[in-house]
Amino acid sequence: MTIEEYILDRYSEKSVPRYMNQINLFRETLGESAEQSTYSDIVNYIGDLRKRGLHPKSLRNHLFSLKIYFRYLVETEKRQEHPC
Repeated sequence: MTIEEYILDRYSEKSVPRYMNQINLFRETLGESAEQSTYSDIVNYIGDLRKRGLHPKSLRNHLFSLKIYFRYLVETEKRQEHPC
């Protein structure tokens, strides 16, 4: 199951592009270490987004997308625990 299929199975079809954009931004920013990110990595990433001037609601949306991403990784057994 791909991340897109996972999201589509659990959330509305309209939300898939937004979640995927935010997840892909995170993966591009952290590179190959994204799947093994720690709580500190996530806090630092959200801090970087805050420095870019994102609105608090946008930051919350990014965090929600990351939670989806890590739930997917745990459910597909690509990681053991959810860092968020």
